[in-house]
Amino acid sequence: MRFLFLLSILFATPLAAFTPGDVYFEHRSSLPSSNGAYFEAWQYEPQWRYALAADAWPLIDKVVPLFGAGHFFVPASNLVVFHSDRTVSFWDGVPHIFTEPGLGYTEIFRDDADLGEIAPMRPGLYLVPELGAKNAKLIAFTLQGRIAEYPFPNGIGAEHIELLADQCTLLYGLGNRVARMNLCTGQALADFATLAAGQMAGAIRKTPNGDVLVADGSQVLRFNAGGALLMTYPFAGVTHVALTPDGTSFWAAGVNAGVAELRSYGAGNDIPIGNPEMTSATTPLEANDLVVVGEWRAAAQAKIRLRAKR
Repeated sequence: MRFLFLLSILFATPLAAFTPGDVYFEHRSSLPSSNGAYFEAWQYEPQWRYALAADAWPLIDKVVPLFGAGHFFVPASNLVVFHSDRTVSFWDGVPHIFTEPGLGYTEIFRDDADLGEIAPMRPGLYLVPELGAKNAKLIAFTLQGRIAEYPFPNGIGAEHIELLADQCTLLYGLGNRVARMNLCTGQALADFATLAAGQMAGAIRKTPNGDVLVADGSQVLRFNAGGALLMTYPFAGVTHVALTPDGTSFWAAGVNAGVAELRSYGAGNDIPIGNPEMTSATTPLEANDLVVVGEWRAAAQAKIRLRAKR
């Protein structure tokens, strides 16, 4: 019965195409019978009452590893850019059966270090940071390959990044700091903000009106463009935020005390994860990705020529 249920979900919500505004939330979980990492992915559409499992696959299709230990980004309904096992790839949303030759998606490049979340620069151009590695770099790439590298001033990289509309200023999480660097000059800039002691800067987003949202593990902070704190949204365990396609509201997600939570700050309500009438043997441990299809991003709006420092 569970197999038929998952299959019915899959065909009702096919992964062959992505719908703008849909929300994907992925988190790492533990299983009683296993010590390894287990990832659960959920999809939510506005007309649904709760988020549905998004990691079921028809047996005849090739598996595209956009869910798992890496990160993914969905800029359009026919494109997902992702990395898995340090290899950055893209998929056009078209499924291929297992008897066809090839992977079913396209690999772009492989890196020697672990990688953080993918962020857009402008349409067709993306950034991905190395993290936890000596002399970590920020890598700029297109669907055809790497085009530039920018050394991180701190030398250790970052997981969460946000490029601003000038195509030069990068905000990134570094402990309890929202650090800044200038990609065009390679210089470190003064920190954008410092969070409370013991907090960690998670996902960062610049909104259309110039405000900056930062998830810090216990709340979402809203700063103005100058780094002054405007307000807070309490949310225990929050580590991820993502804007809606028009940028007028946002989503937030996190894991707290073994419970995964997804919230909308437009509709102003919590979204149940999975059918509330069902039980699960897994225990959520930490959020991995929060992705909105066609998300509004500050850097993707600009048409300024990139001045890459190689």
